[in-house]
Amino acid sequence: MRPLIPALIGLAALPAAAQERPTLGWLDFLTPDRIAHAFLQGGIMGLRTQVDLTYADMSVNLLTGRATLTDVSIWPLPDWDADADCVITIDHLSLRTTPATQIDSFRADLRASGAQANAACLPPDARPMLAAFVAGDTIPLDRLAIELDYDVPSAGADIALHAALPGVASIGLTAELDYAWFDAREDPEEPDPVIFLSQARLTLENAGGWAAAQPMLPPGLGVPGSGGQVVEGFLGAALAGMNRDAAGPDAGGDPSALAPSQQAFVTSAATAWEAFLASPERLVIETGFDPDDAVYVDFEFYEEDPRALFDDLQPRIATQPASVNAVLPAAFVAQAFGDAPLSDADRRTLGLAFLTGAGAPQNIDAAVDLLRPLAERGDTRAASLMSEALETRAPAEAYRFALIAGAGGERGAAARLDRLEATGDMAEVLEIQANVASLVAQLGEARSLAEIRLAARERLTGQGRVRSYALASLWARLGAAAGDAESASVMADIADIMAESGAAEAWAPVDRATAVEAMKLWIDEDLAGALGPG
Repeated sequence: MRPLIPALIGLAALPAAAQERPTLGWLDFLTPDRIAHAFLQGGIMGLRTQVDLTYADMSVNLLTGRATLTDVSIWPLPDWDADADCVITIDHLSLRTTPATQIDSFRADLRASGAQANAACLPPDARPMLAAFVAGDTIPLDRLAIELDYDVPSAGADIALHAALPGVASIGLTAELDYAWFDAREDPEEPDPVIFLSQARLTLENAGGWAAAQPMLPPGLGVPGSGGQVVEGFLGAALAGMNRDAAGPDAGGDPSALAPSQQAFVTSAATAWEAFLASPERLVIETGFDPDDAVYVDFEFYEEDPRALFDDLQPRIATQPASVNAVLPAAFVAQAFGDAPLSDADRRTLGLAFLTGAGAPQNIDAAVDLLRPLAERGDTRAASLMSEALETRAPAEAYRFALIAGAGGERGAAARLDRLEATGDMAEVLEIQANVASLVAQLGEARSLAEIRLAARERLTGQGRVRSYALASLWARLGAAAGDAESASVMADIADIMAESGAAEAWAPVDRATAVEAMKLWIDEDLAGALGPG
């Protein structure tokens, strides 16, 4: 016991602060992450009213919008599972939502890895097929990802789903929606979806399961040479039946006749199936219309006329996505880095491919070098894409291209200008504006009061003309002098912008210059006589 006595004496000699437990105040508990953690736990307890669920640990980071659960076990209790034998386990489950730094978008990203379920989770009549694809009675799900990105200002959305069953197959679904929301005018309790679709694609890739599935197919379907004919006959009959059922008994002519768009779909399916039998790697079904011309998806009308569905979406089946056809040859890509001059068309093709990463590896710097001359000559689409790509990595360049894009009416350009101004230096903003739009206005740009009012507003917003607070101020001065209230409001808006950004000092010389120019135009062009009551 003697060695313990010096230790106790030494412990007693420690400062009081080292012996006492730290004091925690309410603010130590009321952190954003703790609050988000509590809300998520509340959601899980609500979910437990529908399924049994446990997990080992949870971490939440509100700033990045990410929550993670580990060692998750779920008992979904399907109708056929009276003994509650079905259990789904997930090693790692993450949910990512919109980061706290983003206020104009919504994101829901659910990812599960190391997941598996047992045979009891399948309906009894589906269990005999399990042995053909997996060993034992466990269904492994290597990866599951569900993503939704929704842009609030434009109401556009990107949706993606991917699931991989090791040794069997993987499935991927992507959809780009130009507009997505609901119409509750007729029925607020069950609103109708309003969707404008840009493109959609469903991809099924063989990872070894085809060898097990082929013997189970109907006669002839899995045999090269006859499989395509079987598919064509089956799909053709199915679509003819849909047309006939929708037409009703009083329809004239041949109610089951296929529309050209339906026949094209059937033909593509038969051709793709034969190609798949020869090389069983991948099947793709995707929309065939131009993604730049979004299609309104009229669910109710499609029930009445199935032909309209195929006319609108123009679906096709193939063994490769259509985007593969847009892959640029290596020799053509190499021209972007050579000394030979490129045509504007080639610059645009290569630049957009480098910018988006579709058709060639993404290279933002090379894309900007190729597209800058085109944007400066008025290619507003190229300017808009460059502005989007550079928004976080080169804000000043992004702002410059957004000015050009906004002048051409490109969607989202004005909003990007506002975002970049909110985080940038107003003095630099004014300098960039002056470089893109000449400070000295030409009277030919606006002759009547209505044209002056429009010029002032478009120069302020950057929609329809290059945003320039200097030129907006100049035109607004002239319009306000002629008694136009909207022009006066533009002047007030500019004053508010400069006050909110703390740019009074940077704005003062620009303001004086526009005042001088406005007075010169007013006198030299006798605008008092042209715009006054006369």
